Amino acid sequence: YSYATGINDLGQVVGYSFTSNPGVSHAFLWQNGVMTDLGTLGEHSFYPGHSWATDINDAGQVVGYSSTSTPGVTHAFLWQNGVMTDLGTLGGNYSYAEDINNNGQIVGSSSLPSGYGHAVLWAVSPVIKAAAGTGGIISPSGSVTAKFGSDKTFSITPDTGYHVADVLVDGSSVGPVSTYTFTNLTTDHNVSAVFEINTYTITATAGTGGNISPSGNVTVNYGRS
Repeated sequence: YSYATGINDLGQVVGYSFTSNPGVSHAFLWQNGVMTDLGTLGEHSFYPGHSWATDINDAGQVVGYSSTSTPGVTHAFLWQNGVMTDLGTLGGNYSYAEDINNNGQIVGSSSLPSGYGHAVLWAVSPVIKAAAGTGGIISPSGSVTAKFGSDKTFSITPDTGYHVADVLVDGSSVGPVSTYTFTNLTTDHNVSAVFEINTYTITATAGTGGNISPSGNVTVNYGRS
């Protein structure tokens, strides 16, 4: 059997379904006629893993709860871009994520070390890792936390004698731009800047009666004497 538990405005459906392993349920995402198994947070050799999806927002982020590698311990999860992330607990053995809105706020419950349960609000805060190679800077740099759904602009500035050769966003080139803006941030990203030293061509020629060395078109780097 399978159960649908949530749907977003894009028509993506989440829920849970029995797998080919009798008695084992896994969370799923259904879209365009295809059901995708979202997996689990872990399982034990004698304790098959289970997971249940409970809601999905319009960014395609799925929440629910799953077994872990510790038998009897269930944790809330956030699934996005093919990765299931453990949301942890308030110190107890269980947590459940029940709903997520389009601002990335997740509600559910969790146990305390005492075993009592409390309501929980999780907030998704996208992190952008920004790095620059030799010859310039990117600003801001490092691990930059952004508000869910916000925009974030990065400035790329070469040092004197260098130029921007390329900017990579999540591993893909966007060209030698001086700024890059992430819009409507809902997930983590990476941005990196590549710089190259400026080069110049000197055309050297000699007339009759002598020579010049080196001759022809000579390429030199900025600052070289």
